[in-house]
Amino acid sequence: MDEFFPSPTSPTLKPLDCRDPTPIHSFANEYSFERRPLSETLVPQDTNQDTWDWLPSSKDPNFKRKIQKLRASSQMSQGRSPRASEETKSTKNIVKNYGNAIASFATSKLAIPYLTEFLKNDALTPTQFQEYILNQKRSLCNIYNLRTILQENESDSAETRIKKRTFRKIAEVFIKYFSVNWIFNSRLKHREAHLKFRGKMLRRVQRPDLFTYMNEKV
Repeated sequence: MDEFFPSPTSPTLKPLDCRDPTPIHSFANEYSFERRPLSETLVPQDTNQDTWDWLPSSKDPNFKRKIQKLRASSQMSQGRSPRASEETKSTKNIVKNYGNAIASFATSKLAIPYLTEFLKNDALTPTQFQEYILNQKRSLCNIYNLRTILQENESDSAETRIKKRTFRKIAEVFIKYFSVNWIFNSRLKHREAHLKFRGKMLRRVQRPDLFTYMNEKV
């Protein structure tokens, strides 16, 4: 039986000749191949850098700045603002830092004249009050514990009420007159944020019943 081959009536078709070694369709003439990294389309292109060397080197003097830029790009791609992330970091430990600073001031010699004045009509000495604060100092790491030591309750004894009232007064003295010096002479990383929240902390010390949260707006 004769084999059927396309008729050369169309200009795009060519009769099949088994004796002709030239392929009918040459891929080599239409396509070109080269070795390229699999993830090349995901890598930032830079004509001055090798394709595989797009990450900054640790020996680069601008290494930290470049890494921060890459992290910012990553956060933006994930829908997070670098500024919002930085603000969260700066306000994360504000209550804890203020609580520790207030307790340290309350148990220092600087607080003695104020405590003597606050307790002159009460059956409690400054030394007894300072011992009480020393025992409570480690727990002043969050809003709940700080509010507990500031707010007087009906179930509190008379002595506990005096201690809480005195702590509230000494905390107010610290925030008003000593906190700025503490902020700028301590090892705090986010001094501006602590200074910005100074007024908010003062209002919450004065009204501990409203001390339920701490953010930038309120």
